[in-house]
Amino acid sequence: MLKGFLLNGFLPSGFLPNGFSCAVRLAVFAHSDTTSLPNSMILITDQVLDAAAVQRQLGSVEAGASVVFTGTTRRLTDGRETVDLTYECYRELAEKALRELESKARTRWRLVECVLLHRIGLVPLGEASVVVGVSAAHRDEAFESARWLIDTLKEQVPIWKQEHWADGTRQWIHPGMSPPQAAPGVDRNAG
Repeated sequence: MLKGFLLNGFLPSGFLPNGFSCAVRLAVFAHSDTTSLPNSMILITDQVLDAAAVQRQLGSVEAGASVVFTGTTRRLTDGRETVDLTYECYRELAEKALRELESKARTRWRLVECVLLHRIGLVPLGEASVVVGVSAAHRDEAFESARWLIDTLKEQVPIWKQEHWADGTRQWIHPGMSPPQAAPGVDRNAG
């Protein structure tokens, strides 16, 4: 069963059988031509993120450039060995913040497509926790907007990362925000 929340877009092809997409209203339909699909997507999910599907979504005859940033779980952080990561979020605020980021990016740059995906729950080594994708008429707009989106997402969106170290210790990390407490709205069950 698919677990996740979909906003303003469709699910990447990796989530459903080949040749299927999912519309905002969650009506599943056969679809092989992606030219009529929405030009933005915001998704918070506990499922594996598919950066290749994002790259395919960014394609447009209006776009001369596309950039996909994929943040993955790495083994070493500041000399310490990471086993895996856990992400938690205050879903309502995180979704709102992601929508606001997209809106601000579209105001600053002339984007053709914009995709913001973030995974919650356990993220093993080598798997993606965040995917940011943009396309624009020119490469400067694509590079600048993608960099701004990932940097601002990490600073402002209420999604917390917990490092699970090889020595058995854990540490919450989020620039500028306190780690989650057992408060209403914090998604502790990742789906």
